[in-house]
Amino acid sequence: MKALKLLKVLVYCCTGLVAFLGVLLGVRQLLAPREGVVPEVSLTPAEAARVRALAGASRVGLDALVEDVRRVDVLLLGEEHFKNETVRFATDLLDRLPERRVSLLLELPARAQRHLDRYLDSGEPAELDAVWNEGDALPYRPLVVWARENRERVSRLVAMDEDSSRIFLNRAFLRDTRNATMCGFVLDALRERPGELVVAYGGQMHMLLSGRYRYDVENRTPAGARLLAAGLPRSRVRTVLLSGKGKAPVSDVTEPGIVNARLAAGEEPWQLFVSDAVFRAESGRDLFDYFVNLGELTRVASAD
Repeated sequence: MKALKLLKVLVYCCTGLVAFLGVLLGVRQLLAPREGVVPEVSLTPAEAARVRALAGASRVGLDALVEDVRRVDVLLLGEEHFKNETVRFATDLLDRLPERRVSLLLELPARAQRHLDRYLDSGEPAELDAVWNEGDALPYRPLVVWARENRERVSRLVAMDEDSSRIFLNRAFLRDTRNATMCGFVLDALRERPGELVVAYGGQMHMLLSGRYRYDVENRTPAGARLLAAGLPRSRVRTVLLSGKGKAPVSDVTEPGIVNARLAAGEEPWQLFVSDAVFRAESGRDLFDYFVNLGELTRVASAD
């Protein structure tokens, strides 16, 4: 009899807990912001020809981009995740700036920092492997290896993202602090390493210079926009979006190359350049300085 009573109590408690969790989930659903609609852009042949002409008139060479980056303190490289070409472009660009010491910040989880520090100092392969052992890190191995191979230039290698557990808990409570965290790391690097080029490499949406992405809420203000809000002069930062065929409408109708958003093409709607929902922006120029069409993109072969 005692066992039966205990079982009934347990069933009652479990039922109450399930009901309580159901109420919490319902409240969360009511409070959750509405996700933005991903833009669908379908260009007519005439529109495609016009965009192609504008992009051609706004195209610059890699040397021009390098010269511009030489004059700034912060370089924000916004990538398409899991693509070989975006990482390769980043290392090629940095190779063209041999005179600049670099603080390299990557969208890697905070728990990887100890392994990055040890690898940068020792070059021990086991420390490099440990960055990806838990399966929560983006495939930035070539960038980490580049930092080690250019140790005399790289003063620090920083995992600027949050751990997956923190991201999960924040999202459960409708919070997101990732962009604020990334912005903080960039500002710290500027303060602690004056004169160095601070390079932040991560997803495109984090690097945008204005607007909000995916949800029209304050915590989806990009790290790039937060830097400007914190007082970093616009003249001291450049955002470069790395894209390719199938990832943005403009990439599907133009040849590979670099578009300077300060020229005519930058006045075009932002929907031509990104494939996610963006709020509180109008033109490509609002979001970035350069758009790089890398052509065909290939997926990385493994997680690291």
